[in-house]
Amino acid sequence: MAVQPEGTPCWADASFADLEGAKSFYGDVLGWTFGEGSPEFGNYTTAYADGKRAAAVVPPMPGNEDGPSAWCLYLASPDAAATGEKVRASGGQVLMEPMQVGAFGTMVLAGDPGGAVFGVWQADTHDGFETEMGAPGGYCWSWCTSPSRTATRRWRRRPGGARSCSSARWTAPSAGSRPSPTRRAPRSP
Repeated sequence: MAVQPEGTPCWADASFADLEGAKSFYGDVLGWTFGEGSPEFGNYTTAYADGKRAAAVVPPMPGNEDGPSAWCLYLASPDAAATGEKVRASGGQVLMEPMQVGAFGTMVLAGDPGGAVFGVWQADTHDGFETEMGAPGGYCWSWCTSPSRTATRRWRRRPGGARSCSSARWTAPSAGSRPSPTRRAPRSP
């Protein structure tokens, strides 16, 4: 298993009320295929691009069925609990305490002071994306969205603040060619 540097985007998943519709959409747009949902993990379903793990989809948690569909980007950590404490100490919130996910790893859900939500992933047997960065159907970059851009920007620049957050993107497969590198959006001051 490859060890990801701390803070590296390493995984993404999304919650959809219409899981079959989401699978159809992302299958058509990104060429993803899907494994079988795991009932013991809330029907968490891995998406594959060219046979490699690209992301996952899951139905909403009980009680959140009417909530919006949302993606969550996970940042690698050697110690999810310690990263959760760093989030708190630097003004963020731990929205879900460290949770062991079978033999796969440990997760934390957190939010920065501006409201941007992200995950923290401490890998065990599941170290995240298997697709290469920018490969067709694979993860290629993320963009942070937040109700308070100023608070998020200020927190991300602090020592200990996350350097990446929510809204992941994938590279759509192109007919017979590799995708060109994604142009980065200009940074706001």
